[in-house]
Amino acid sequence: MMIRQPSELSFRDLIEQETALHPDKILFYDDDRPVSWNELNSCADKMAQELCSLGVKKGTHVGLCGANSKGWITAFFAIQKLGAIGVLLNPALLPGEVATHSDIADITILCYGKSRFSADREGYISSIKASDDCALDCFFNIEEEPGETVEKGELNCRPLPDDPALML
Repeated sequence: MMIRQPSELSFRDLIEQETALHPDKILFYDDDRPVSWNELNSCADKMAQELCSLGVKKGTHVGLCGANSKGWITAFFAIQKLGAIGVLLNPALLPGEVATHSDIADITILCYGKSRFSADREGYISSIKASDDCALDCFFNIEEEPGETVEKGELNCRPLPDDPALML
């Protein structure tokens, strides 16, 4: 394997290269549990597949709102792997502010995680959906294991399997 400098690589290629070179290297700790390049890359691939099934593709604006966590890092990597545009949102934003940001930044899906609103996550999401400014089609909980919890808005989110940008 030819090792390339980070400045010569896309973020996606950098993830793949580092995983190949250092699969068992610990990147961070999730609570007290170590997370390696290999584990993070595998989780990001799974989450990328989930996001793809919701219609995320190259160029899609994806909001990412949550506190620092393994889910947040995994979502950031998954968004990059798909070539989507990650729009980072402060987890302290009020529902109306998230809705306004979604409109301004053309965000169609919100990946959400831990925040000060986690105790009433359902109410928080409902408040965002009810806002006149809300441009969001889908909501994706990044703290759940892939395939467990995906909340959809009223619009249909369909996979786009023939888009070559989605091939992982």
